This record gives sequence, structure tokens and C-alpha cells, in this order.
Amino acid sequence: MRKGRVSNAECPKLTRPQRISKLIAHGRQDDVISFRHGEILFSVAAEPKEFLPFEGSHNDDVFVTSPAYRDELKVFFNKL
Repeated sequence: MRKGRVSNAECPKLTRPQRISKLIAHGRQDDVISFRHGEILFSVAAEPKEFLPFEGSHNDDVFVTSPAYRDELKVFFNKL
């Protein structure tokens, strides 16, 4: 596997049932990994899972995004 990539052989690992909570957060303006790929990853991930879309690009948005994003993170982590 190349760094930062998931091979086809590894995809079944993402979809088999797991009891691990997953949060997939993805920026709508991401210019490195398209937003659509984040949606696809979420669609094939096993439950339990949550998808958190946000405005912004690849790395900077997490630090400058709205309080609503941080509130959603708190909600997710408080469920663990």
C-alpha cells in the first residue's frame, strides 16, 4: 500500500462489521481528496458511523472552521 492510499485488497477491511465508532469528517472544498470520495468511504464503512461534512479544504479548515464543527466533534466524542 502506498502512503495515504487504500488498496482494493484493503477495502473489505473497511466494510466488515466492527464495533468501533467511526467519524468521517470531510471538507467540501478539499482539493487533495474529493468530497465525493469522502461520501463513498462513508457509504461503505460499517456501522456505527457518522459523517461530518464541513466548509473548507484539506488541512486548514479544522483550525479555522465554525464553532458548529467543534460542537459536532464534542457530540461524537461524548458518545464514546
